[in-house]
Amino acid sequence: MASKCINGELLCTGVGIIDGQHNNFIKILEKIRLQISTLSQNEISSALDELFLYSLYHFETEEQILKKYNLESFPEHLEQHREFSEKMEQFKMDCMLEKLELNIELIDFLEQWLINHIKNTDVIDFQSAQKIDSDQL
Repeated sequence: MASKCINGELLCTGVGIIDGQHNNFIKILEKIRLQISTLSQNEISSALDELFLYSLYHFETEEQILKKYNLESFPEHLEQHREFSEKMEQFKMDCMLEKLELNIELIDFLEQWLINHIKNTDVIDFQSAQKIDSDQL
């Protein structure tokens, strides 16, 4: 599968499955952004559940691929995933308790986190992993 970039940004890891999942992640966020003003509380909860579950699936995929490379940056990568997951759990809880309204600022935060994580962590780590693979050939 060919790698795809997100919104024309330099967000390609060069690993097709990861780039495809990043695109799906962005599509989920875009879908929520487009529907945000019409979502009921149950739909908001459902949207956050979908996003949270997809993030867990995606992080597991990344971690399974990267753990075999023993990268020095891997523990920090895992920590970023853990922090995002905790933040998503808090958002979900706050929405359920009606302490937080799902709004454009929240979606902006999630998109910016994702873009920054891809750009500053995923791309670098997957390029390092690919270099290790090519050095072993």
